[in-house]
Amino acid sequence: MSSVLQRVEWSARHVVVYPILRLLFRNPIHADEIDLVRVSSILILRYDKIGDMIVTLPILRGLKAANPKLRIGVLASPSNVELLATESAVDESYVLGPGLWNILKSLWAMRNQHYEVVLNFIFNRTTTGALIANLVGRTSIKVGQGEPKYHFYFNKVVSLKRNSTSMTGVLESFVNQAFSAPVSLDRVPLTINIPASNQRVVEGFLDRHAIGTDHFIVLNLSVGESARKLSKEQYRSIVRHVCGQYEFKIVLLALPFDLVLAQQLMHEANRCILFPDSAKATLTEIAALVERARAVISPDTSIVHFAAAMDTSVLAIYASEKVDEEWKPPRVHSESVCSEQGRPASAIPIEQIIASIDRLLRTERKK
Repeated sequence: MSSVLQRVEWSARHVVVYPILRLLFRNPIHADEIDLVRVSSILILRYDKIGDMIVTLPILRGLKAANPKLRIGVLASPSNVELLATESAVDESYVLGPGLWNILKSLWAMRNQHYEVVLNFIFNRTTTGALIANLVGRTSIKVGQGEPKYHFYFNKVVSLKRNSTSMTGVLESFVNQAFSAPVSLDRVPLTINIPASNQRVVEGFLDRHAIGTDHFIVLNLSVGESARKLSKEQYRSIVRHVCGQYEFKIVLLALPFDLVLAQQLMHEANRCILFPDSAKATLTEIAALVERARAVISPDTSIVHFAAAMDTSVLAIYASEKVDEEWKPPRVHSESVCSEQGRPASAIPIEQIIASIDRLLRTERKK
């Protein structure tokens, strides 16, 4: 049945949707490189997940460094827009939703800014990104990536070599194919800017629990997709091993649906502590916590990217169908472990995870 539905979906796109969009968009090809130094304003579409925004922050800084007068706008999602609040490279930020009225307001606000260039950093659901780019940038130079047959979406389409470098590296290639002035990230920090108030929140948490900087490990319990989830027994084994072999305390990160597991781990090991003490942590508070940690242990989620951004050693645990070179942590001491082909992360033998923990903690200290 699924194969039949896929064929129907393919037919609908190629026989109905694409021909109509070709008539509506009529984007002339912009064959030449765009002179970044002469560009006055850029809008970047980044309305997806938290990790996507983290790996994009260096690109925003690189663009601003190449042209300090450049005005940068970013279309974010409700989940990742907070990361833009302290980002000096961003001049305007917008949120896609929730609700039709809020979406329309954001589209209208972006359209009124008359951005000279629109960059679509949403690599899946390309049609949605193309619709937004054309709605808000009628006269803009719209740049996307993909096969040439989809060129009608944009004025310029770049071709990217995927899964051979980090996603930040992929985005660097994107902008350097679009613009004539090269954007170099060699000296651009990956870090997340943290307000002083959030720093104080984390400092207060660590003081209350008598935890010193670099004397604790962050263990992330929460992940959205079932294939990436670790089992309760895997987490218990991780906690037992760390408590038995090391003097670190373990700070747990958990979403509401994993609080029962967090409580069980704290009951079994008094060195486990849940962050935050109450309410919900902001993204920049999580970044501040990760920055002070000796190491992070996490399934394949945004927490891996928090660790890379804050230069904290990290063990990333992958399901085979989800592991991807693009999403491995760059520029940071890291270990990774992956399940066998076709198996979820919960099928990884605990011995492999423990061996990776020991390599992470014994071969290099966080600088």
